[in-house]
Amino acid sequence: MSSVTTDKKKLLKRMESKKSHSWWWDSHISPKNNKWLAENLEEMDQSVKRMLKLIDEDGDSFAKKAEMYYKKRPELVALVEEFYRMYRALAERYDQVTGELRKSIPSDLHSQGSGISEVGSESASTFPSPDGKRRRPKSGHRAAGFEFFLGSGPNKEDDSTSSSSESESEGSSINYYSGSVVDGDDNELRRKIVDLESELHDVKQKLTVYQVDNMEGCNTDRKTDEPQLTQVELLPEKNVEAAFGSESDGQSHEPELRTTTPADGLRVARDRLQAIEMRNSEARREFDNIHSSDDMNYWENRLQLAQKDIDEWKSKFNSEYREVSKLQERIARYKSNLSEREQEIRELKTSMSNCEQKNSLEKLELQTKIAQLVKEQAHTEEKLKECKTCCQNLKDEIKQAENQKTELIILHGVKDKTQTIEIEHLRADMAGRDRVIDDLNRSLDLLLSEKDELHAKLGKLGAEVSTKGDQIVEMNRHLTMLHIEHLNLIAKAEGARVVAEKMKVRVTELESEVERLIKLVSDGAEEKREAIRQLCLSIEHYRDSYHMLREAFVGSKYKARLALVAA
Repeated sequence: MSSVTTDKKKLLKRMESKKSHSWWWDSHISPKNNKWLAENLEEMDQSVKRMLKLIDEDGDSFAKKAEMYYKKRPELVALVEEFYRMYRALAERYDQVTGELRKSIPSDLHSQGSGISEVGSESASTFPSPDGKRRRPKSGHRAAGFEFFLGSGPNKEDDSTSSSSESESEGSSINYYSGSVVDGDDNELRRKIVDLESELHDVKQKLTVYQVDNMEGCNTDRKTDEPQLTQVELLPEKNVEAAFGSESDGQSHEPELRTTTPADGLRVARDRLQAIEMRNSEARREFDNIHSSDDMNYWENRLQLAQKDIDEWKSKFNSEYREVSKLQERIARYKSNLSEREQEIRELKTSMSNCEQKNSLEKLELQTKIAQLVKEQAHTEEKLKECKTCCQNLKDEIKQAENQKTELIILHGVKDKTQTIEIEHLRADMAGRDRVIDDLNRSLDLLLSEKDELHAKLGKLGAEVSTKGDQIVEMNRHLTMLHIEHLNLIAKAEGARVVAEKMKVRVTELESEVERLIKLVSDGAEEKREAIRQLCLSIEHYRDSYHMLREAFVGSKYKARLALVAA
């Protein structure tokens, strides 16, 4: 029994030393982060403390512990069930938060490349609120999932902005790859716009304070400053125009802002605001020396003109914002045209390859036709030569026959009849040979006409070959131009790829952070499971001790009855 009690005390001390205050509860999930989480943690701590108090109080003897266990067992069971309910609620909330983190991290990365419309909303928030306080621009670098992990909290505007950024990022198609080439310029423009808005707000505040001070000074020192009216009248008009001549300057420089780029326009606007502030300070110094009631309306009119000038510059800022948004839309259109140009280049390459194959096939066919025609021309020339040789041979034979005729006439003058018969035969033979010569001449004319036709065909084929060569040269030149455009597009795409790699590095960092948080939560869950196991062990131990006490009590009662019976 003593060993059992010592083991039980050690177990209770070990459980009391933990008290569910692990480093995970204190460092990772701080009560400052979320009201709901803080309330659940506080309830869990109180439940654990009550359980430990119920288990450990009045535990000096087995009888007291058995009585305590018997009386407070329902309360202990209820606390265990409440502990388990809160544990399940925390686990479900953790599952929900991790799911939202997985969904919100990529959308936040896309929303970082959104348009300048968010800048307009952020810069508009820097104007003075009705209570006179200046609103600070909200930071857009916190992930929406991180805000959800921290809970709703006291600031609901951050949640609304994060949800709106998520919806805008889901609705935009460019984006990831989207605004990635000009992110640096956009950030610079954002900073410039925010600085200009803050300076404009400061100028307006100074003007209002200055007007209020001068009104108060005018009411208090109206009688004491009457001698200074002459000094006001003697002020040169050019100083007054230099102090409050921003309206004419704004009108003269308005075309410059329209013709220059948005960044140059913002820089010029910032310089103009600084000049306005300097002029207002000079006017304030001059106005401190002048508190006349007659000139107060004049200076108030000048202040109103300066206020109108500030409003005019504000409208110019808004126009610059719209121009920047138009430029971003143009960049998006250029990016969309990039894919179309690449598709056109691929189609042109395929058409070029098809044309080259077709031209090569046609060229081979023309070359084979030319070779065949050359062979036919050589064959016809050989036939023509043979015909010429035949004609020459026939002419030689005619000459020989005529010579023989003359010789026969001379030698055989006596034999006229026989010779006349032979002459007639020879004449018939000559007529037949003349007919053969005519046939050969007609065939020669046909061959010459065929030769002319072949020469015409050769000229046509040469012209076709030259036109095909010109077409090939033109297509090669067009291909080089397309290749140059493709190289330019590749360079732009390389810049976009560098930005994408930076975003990937950021994604890996966020994934490592999420893994670290998951590990921390799993460690806390393991510690909670260990605490539950220890509680179960203690409950089992109490159950065993209760059974032992009950058996001992029943045995003692039985022995007492036996003793009474024996007595």
